[in-house]
Amino acid sequence: MRVSPRALSGLLIVALAAGACDNRFRRLNAPPQGESDHPSELQPFFNTMVCQAALSDMSVADIHFVAHSSELNGTGTYRLDRLAPLLETYGGTVRYDTSLTDSKLVQERIAHVREYLATTGIDTKRVDVQVMLPGGEGMSGKEAVKALQQGTADKSKGAKSSTMEAGAAGGAGEGSSRGGQ
Repeated sequence: MRVSPRALSGLLIVALAAGACDNRFRRLNAPPQGESDHPSELQPFFNTMVCQAALSDMSVADIHFVAHSSELNGTGTYRLDRLAPLLETYGGTVRYDTSLTDSKLVQERIAHVREYLATTGIDTKRVDVQVMLPGGEGMSGKEAVKALQQGTADKSKGAKSSTMEAGAAGGAGEGSSRGGQ
């Protein structure tokens, strides 16, 4: 029996597709992205980093609510469930980042976040929810300019004052092997 090249190539494609569907690779994903029967040994470290980032950010946004309502969606409840132990331990302010102009809806969402946090057992006297940018106030313009001018190296030692200046000089400064030789 002779097999045609077309049938052989079709069989090869089917075999490759079946082998490609094997999904047993180690995954760094942690919930809510998914579970794995083969988790990576790095997963606990990434979970810790996510908690640290959540502690720093401490925010919810419009994406955490059902559109045009004050009801939290699954992402919102998951976010607040992650924040709850941090808020219970440290207290603090949950920042609500929104672009909404409907102040009634904004206030209803803030109230709903407070209510949800209360159901997790948190002492809500230690937690505030406010409309503000995530991650706090950040750095003022004057502080940013001062940091840029100060640079990353100590000027008193004659080094470049910042990485930006070093990049602008193209490495052709003093001691450079490319400088005007």
